[in-house]
Amino acid sequence: FTAEEGGNYFVQASVYLKSGAATTVEYLLKLVTSNRVYVLSRLKSIDDPSQIVGSVVADIDGGDTAYIQLKPSGNSTTDVGGQSEAFTFLSIQKLD
Repeated sequence: FTAEEGGNYFVQASVYLKSGAATTVEYLLKLVTSNRVYVLSRLKSIDDPSQIVGSVVADIDGGDTAYIQLKPSGNSTTDVGGQSEAFTFLSIQKLD
């Protein structure tokens, strides 16, 4: 996402975790912007399949980019659902 103008944005993200998620690995769902990294959610010992969801009000400058990062601890791998599953999404709305 690239902000056309600066301001506060409500950001909500959801990632559907498919195979490989049933572990004691910690998962961090992050929003990465040019100004800051926000931890949206943290999960430990999740079931397979599972979903990680989080939201934040982020200060984003005009022209800056923002993206979601799902980071497992260690060298773990997990399949993420995307194409037809409505459980994986990124929603961004300008507040002011």
